[in-house]
Amino acid sequence: MLADVQQARQQADIVLVAFRWGISWGYGHILGYQKELGRAAIEAGADLIMGAHPLNVMGMEMYKGKLLCYSMGNFVMDGQKLDHFGSDTIIVKCRVENKRITKYSLIPVQISSVWQPHPSSHEEGVALMKKVESMSAECGTTFAMENGEIVIGGPKPGTPEARRGFEIERASRSARSGGRDLSAALHIQETARYYGRS
Repeated sequence: MLADVQQARQQADIVLVAFRWGISWGYGHILGYQKELGRAAIEAGADLIMGAHPLNVMGMEMYKGKLLCYSMGNFVMDGQKLDHFGSDTIIVKCRVENKRITKYSLIPVQISSVWQPHPSSHEEGVALMKKVESMSAECGTTFAMENGEIVIGGPKPGTPEARRGFEIERASRSARSGGRDLSAALHIQETARYYGRS
């Protein structure tokens, strides 16, 4: 993956990397390996990391001035229970100047009961911003509503420097589980519950 990103960096002005990762349905859990892969891709030359698979919007991180979206949520999906995933989703918007991204923002979107996306109201956008800000607290990411868009910045002063290396997976698991490794068990349990097998 790193060699691919480095090669893309040599050929393109802006490099976007998409990962399908994490725990399906997410439940707010960002796994350590996601942090490691996302940060490694940015160090290799990525300008934006777009995560998918958890099926709901999750925390975000500004790493070395680049945006890491751990999960962008559903945008169009069919045949699933809307109440399970929630109706929040986003469009990521990037301002490009002189062949580089100078501003990252989110356009808040709601999914209707028939799975059609539409722009969020101001109140819905503010609620989404607060939700994502809470999920991004450990990264110190900042969010501000500006003309109907959520502008992303950070990290806040005093935020611990983001670490690299797979020891962050152990630390991440330990923090979530009180010292027990629950990531795989959580994934299996939630999958079984959703499909009615628990």
